[in-house]
Amino acid sequence: MQYNIDVLIKGGTNNGGDSRDTNIFRNIEDQVDPLLSFENMTIPISIVFWDISGFSRLYRTFSMVDKEIYMLDFLNQYYLIARKTISKNNGMLDKAIGDGIMSWFGAIKDTTFDDGANDAINAAIELRTCFEELQRQFRKKWDIFKIQIPEFGLKCGINTGIAKVCILYNQCTVMGTSVNLASRLQQYAKSNQIIISDTTKQKLQLKKYDLCVILIDTNCPIKSFEDIRICFEISRS
Repeated sequence: MQYNIDVLIKGGTNNGGDSRDTNIFRNIEDQVDPLLSFENMTIPISIVFWDISGFSRLYRTFSMVDKEIYMLDFLNQYYLIARKTISKNNGMLDKAIGDGIMSWFGAIKDTTFDDGANDAINAAIELRTCFEELQRQFRKKWDIFKIQIPEFGLKCGINTGIAKVCILYNQCTVMGTSVNLASRLQQYAKSNQIIISDTTKQKLQLKKYDLCVILIDTNCPIKSFEDIRICFEISRS
C-alpha cells in the first residue's frame, strides 16, 4: 500500500517539483497494518505551525470586489515559498489548510543534539523574511484596485518534544501533546511573531538567537496549557 509521505530534503527534488525521501520511514509498510489508524512510532521532534493573521479580513476585502482570484495567487506563492523553506531546513511539510501550515523537523537527519529545534527556528526566521518580501510585491500589484488593504502578517509557534507518527487515511502526520502546544503557541502569537516553548529554548545551546522572554498573564493563559507561565519570542537581529 502506498503512503503519502511528503518528506522534504535539501536537493532531493524530482522532475515534478516534489522533494520526497521515504528513507526515514523505509520500514513503515512492514510495520503498519493498512486497517489501523495509527503507527506506533514515537520520536523527539520540533513542530512548527504558521498562520496568516488578518487573512480572513484580507480575503473578505477582495471578495467584496470580486477579486478572490488574486488571493489564490497570493496563497499559491506563499505555499511555494514555505515548501522551499521547509525543504531547505530539513523539515517535513505535514499539511496546509487554508492559510495555515504545519511542519516538523528533526526526523530527516541526525539531530539528536537538538531534536530539530535549530532547523525549525531557522525555517521560521527565513519564512518570516520571505513572507514580508512577498507582502511588498503583492501590495504593489494590488495598488491597481484602489482599495484599502487591511494589515496582515505571518505568525508562528514552535515546540520541541515527543510526538507519535501516525498514518491517518494514508497520510503521514504527527500527533500528541507536543503538537498541540505548538499549535497553541501559534494561536498565542501576534502578527509577525515567532514564539517558542521553553522546551525548544533549552535545545538551543549550540546556536544563539535573540530571545525575548514572555511572561504569560494568568488572566490570559495559553488555552489547554494554563500551567505554562513562560515562552520566548525570536526577536529580529
